[in-house]
Amino acid sequence: MKKQLHNYLNILIILSFFLHKDTSSYTASTDYNEFLIGELKKHPNLNFEMIKQLKYLLNGEIEVKDKEIIMFLHSSYFDVARAIEMLKANYKYRESHKNYFNDRNPTSERMKTVINNMHMSILSACSDGWHIYAQIRNTQVKNFEIKDIFCYFFMMIEYLIKTQGAVESAVFTLNFKDFTISHFYKLLKIDTKKLTIFLQVSIIFKRIKISYVYQLPLFKTSILNGKSNISYDEKKKPV
Repeated sequence: MKKQLHNYLNILIILSFFLHKDTSSYTASTDYNEFLIGELKKHPNLNFEMIKQLKYLLNGEIEVKDKEIIMFLHSSYFDVARAIEMLKANYKYRESHKNYFNDRNPTSERMKTVINNMHMSILSACSDGWHIYAQIRNTQVKNFEIKDIFCYFFMMIEYLIKTQGAVESAVFTLNFKDFTISHFYKLLKIDTKKLTIFLQVSIIFKRIKISYVYQLPLFKTSILNGKSNISYDEKKKPV
């Protein structure tokens, strides 16, 4: 009975971020036309002509979802050429890291394992921006599967895109309490440099801030951190 209750609680935790929404949110099933009308109202600089131009210039090179076109135009300050660069970089990373993006089922065994071992929650989500918090739940290193954690993280991002549309900024708070050297070595198995570049130049926010809690001294020299409270606004804004 206790095990069954535990499983139900896990499913509720997994689904909790899908129930968090702002009064101006869409739903996961909102069609493109409704989404487009909502984004045109929110962003006066967005227009049909630049959407058409971006699709024409891509010329079928990559299969981009219509909603994503709007998101990348917003993130690039409505600069079509810059939006195309960001889209290509984004899809190139997705293609080379498919295991980060290939699970979209929050109740799959893989994702349930993540939520059993990692606390990830949406502290706020509205048209102004998002705040996502992450912390280890189970301190045993054998349960720390970094690729699965990133897959869950990107699934959260995709859901927020569908339900919030384009936002100005995103804040990611990473709590390293109980994070050990062994966890760190597992983290080194991924290419943190490419991941950092992906977050800097090809993700759909104008401004990104990464902050740390209980930061280990070792992390001060890691490429993932660089320094606390990183802001990438200037790197994303076109010259």
